[in-house]
Amino acid sequence: MALPLSLSFRSDTGKWETVLRTLWSRMGRKTVLRTLRFGMGGKRENKCIQDDFDKSKNENEKLSDWMHQLGEEIRQSIETLYFPTLENISIFYYILEELPTALES
Repeated sequence: MALPLSLSFRSDTGKWETVLRTLWSRMGRKTVLRTLRFGMGGKRENKCIQDDFDKSKNENEKLSDWMHQLGEEIRQSIETLYFPTLENISIFYYILEELPTALES
């Protein structure tokens, strides 16, 4: 499976892919993308995520924290390697838009 070029910059991309595929099957595409956006700094997604997880808080609380941590790890890696001044934050949203195609193939 070919990942988008933007996801091929680190040797641990496979780890992210495996984690995301697992969560994808357990939580669904919409929730995974919303949670990643939140973890990567997308403030507009906060309420949507809260609504999703309030419905089954106990079961999903740890997954929510884990996804937030994963999004933060991705954000920090990209920031450190490519955008130390964060001039172009749109790369985060590009990755999130490309993930569905990469993960579903």
